[in-house]
Amino acid sequence: MPNIRVARRYARALIYLVEELKQLDVVRKDLELILQTYKSSRDFQLFLESPVIREDKKKQVLGELFKGRISVTTMKFLELLAEKNREGILPDVIAQYHQLGNERLGIVEVVVTSAVELTKTQQRKLERQLEQYAKKKIDAEYLVDPAVKGGFVVRIGDTVLDASIKRQLELLREKFVSTTA
Repeated sequence: MPNIRVARRYARALIYLVEELKQLDVVRKDLELILQTYKSSRDFQLFLESPVIREDKKKQVLGELFKGRISVTTMKFLELLAEKNREGILPDVIAQYHQLGNERLGIVEVVVTSAVELTKTQQRKLERQLEQYAKKKIDAEYLVDPAVKGGFVVRIGDTVLDASIKRQLELLREKFVSTTA
């Protein structure tokens, strides 16, 4: 929990800066690249989290790794994290940045879990309905989980909309048990 608070402070500071500089989308893309690199390389994760590696060495490696691939603003932000020994919370900072950015843009993140992969047409139709429900634009992530049996489960923030066959069967079972008891 403390990392999330610290990460949110750094993300908020970055958001304010990039809004002033009108680089919200540029930095968002930079952070996606950095997060992709982080997720795909265990060595990079260990490097960032290592308390043994000195600040200047981390700055040098980050510069070599991302120079020319990310904006100057994002590079300076990475260097700041290294100076403050906060580079280990980089994934949390990126997650908080995305969340704050989405709030500012009026976008809500949605996770849709279905038993089978939805077609593009089904996704678009569902997204339109969810935008009407949430009264905001949505950023949907689609997952497949055979345990759902059929239908889908939608998570919008803390709200869960369960339109799965699994849930319908559970409700039917509960109703059957309560009427026979």
